[in-house]
Amino acid sequence: MTSNAPQKPVVLITGANWHGIGGGLARELHRQGYRVFATGRDLSRLSEYAELGIETLKLDVTDVASIHSCKFEVEKLTGGKLDILINNAGRTCAEPALDQQQESLREVFEVNTIGTMNVTQTFGPLVVNAKGKIVFVTSASSLTSAPFSGVYHGSKAAVNQYSESLRLEMAPLGVGVLRIFVGGVRTELFRPSRMPKFLEGSVYKPCEPSYLTILQQTGPKMPSPDEFSKSVVPSIINAKTSGDIWGGYLASVTWFMLKVLPSWLMDYALSSQFGLAKI
Repeated sequence: MTSNAPQKPVVLITGANWHGIGGGLARELHRQGYRVFATGRDLSRLSEYAELGIETLKLDVTDVASIHSCKFEVEKLTGGKLDILINNAGRTCAEPALDQQQESLREVFEVNTIGTMNVTQTFGPLVVNAKGKIVFVTSASSLTSAPFSGVYHGSKAAVNQYSESLRLEMAPLGVGVLRIFVGGVRTELFRPSRMPKFLEGSVYKPCEPSYLTILQQTGPKMPSPDEFSKSVVPSIINAKTSGDIWGGYLASVTWFMLKVLPSWLMDYALSSQFGLAKI
């Protein structure tokens, strides 16, 4: 017999680590009645989803073959439609520009920028079939000039501009493009063992205590991935057109400062906060 029950809308999330933003989004969208595909390059790190009935798929955004294999699997499971694609997979990088390591430089852009574009291109036709939405999880800080994160912010800023072009291209096809500008969210990155360390002998080494103090003091004030997701998922679901969503610690403050404060005052505040006067 063929079921007459309405089909659940389908969402795929890249980089859906259980403890990260992707995990929070997966759980909240599942709670809202979506069929969720939580993806990651290591399925063993997605095992917790089984108890919720959330489906998991292998997807390495830096591997074109993996992207196409995952798309083929989603096509088979959904009949060729995807209501929401959430580009969440990302890598952080906290290094002064003069100390930048080639390995981390390439990895950040491969994951955050090139991987995101390849996933969007590959899964885009499925979203077009559903007249759905493409979501980019970006960073509120990508719009600022905060020190020691130029590579990370640059990778996200590239996606910001890419998504703006995509928004215009997708409009005639009935697809919305959303950007989530994320402030601070309390993830594993704020564990003491994950705190960044500047190179010994670096001219910026005197700034390290100030930088670590910022991370250590703000981390506990940030929302958890689940709290963050509950605040932004309604905007994703209810969006009728393309647009921007702001969420996370100090996201709205960042938006206000960018609108109101002159750039020289922003530069002065950031330079002082990050200890650049100590050099």
